[in-house]
Amino acid sequence: MPSSPDDYELTEKDLTSSATTVYRFLRRWSGDAMLAEECTQETVLRVWANRSEFRSPKQLTVWMLTTARRIVIDQARTRTRERRESIDPELLVAVDATPTERLALREEARRAMTAMDRLPARQRAIAFLHFVEQFPITEIAEMLELATATVRSNLSVAREKLRAQFQDSGAGAAEDRR
Repeated sequence: MPSSPDDYELTEKDLTSSATTVYRFLRRWSGDAMLAEECTQETVLRVWANRSEFRSPKQLTVWMLTTARRIVIDQARTRTRERRESIDPELLVAVDATPTERLALREEARRAMTAMDRLPARQRAIAFLHFVEQFPITEIAEMLELATATVRSNLSVAREKLRAQFQDSGAGAAEDRR
């Protein structure tokens, strides 16, 4: 038994007990059982990873509920951004192209969007705004509330990742045609 609050060690039993409360809270708040389960798991992982900072067994559930609430809000923001960033490759195809050209353009647009979807969220957003929506770097920085240098850096990394993905998929496509 700990001699002082600083000697308290978080146990799996403590986490399990509080996780049930967290799940019920998230289930009710979000109305989505799958989201509640996912966020509860993420909460437990984060709390366990930061257990050395925890000192009071009486505050465990409060700490976990606060963490869970933040995770749900972050996930909701991410999902909203992803829906906004999602674009139908059909919209990128030239209207005046021949049927054969349209098919090739549509396939190329699909490959580009699939490659872009594999990027981390920030790089994906920056690449989308720059390459698809054609916003200049300064406007992207303003929109995303980032430094211009940060946008340039993320765009450069995204460009390299996209180039590598296209080279990999291009080599596979060339072999398939043989």
